[in-house]
Amino acid sequence: MRTLYIDLGNTRLKYWLIEGDQILASEAKEHLQAPSELLMGLGHDLKQLNAARICVSSVLGPQSREEIAAVLSQLEAPFEFAQVLAKHPRLTTEYDPAQLGVDRWLQLLGASCDQPQIVAGAGTALTIDILDKRHHSGGFITSGIRLTQQALRRGTRQIRTLTELPNLPLVQATSTSQAVASGALLSAAGAISFCAASNPDHRIVLTGGDAPILKQVLRDHGLNAEVEPDLMLQGLKIYFSAP
Repeated sequence: MRTLYIDLGNTRLKYWLIEGDQILASEAKEHLQAPSELLMGLGHDLKQLNAARICVSSVLGPQSREEIAAVLSQLEAPFEFAQVLAKHPRLTTEYDPAQLGVDRWLQLLGASCDQPQIVAGAGTALTIDILDKRHHSGGFITSGIRLTQQALRRGTRQIRTLTELPNLPLVQATSTSQAVASGALLSAAGAISFCAASNPDHRIVLTGGDAPILKQVLRDHGLNAEVEPDLMLQGLKIYFSAP
């Protein structure tokens, strides 16, 4: 069956078209807080994909979800939104399901295996979750690298730098723009390092847009991490697979 998987995050819309185990098409676009408008603009292209089924993950609110559903109904294929489940054959969680973001839960579902893991999602927010084999025991949330920089600009009078990525390897900066960029990345890497020190037998798995740069910083400081860019896709596939 040709299936269209759509992931609606806080700032990006991503989709994958899959038939069997083959990815036939993929795309990622900024939606600028207007996901339904972006979907409407993509409507012709998405219809040409001839998907027999549409599977959706969305972290957006109820109003956006209704608008998105209205757009998807024009694609002439049945669609369904993923929801967080307290228990799943491949994953259980101690987290309150009502407060666990579906994107975060699907990442954990995609990562679930018999090996203990630290799963870090490096996007708008930085989420760090502890996965003991197939059980989610909890985690942490802080701002992502770019969001940390934006918060500094908004909350101070003198810091007015552009949001940027730091120079690597990380060293003491000699300009405010690089000091802010390096500090934001150091904060994210430090949070992951703290979790790694508390769980030394856990494999570190990174996903999200800033995963590659975090991997490099962690490696420079003696921590091995693996980047799994498609954890959301894997989680969506598992979620919507027949039992």
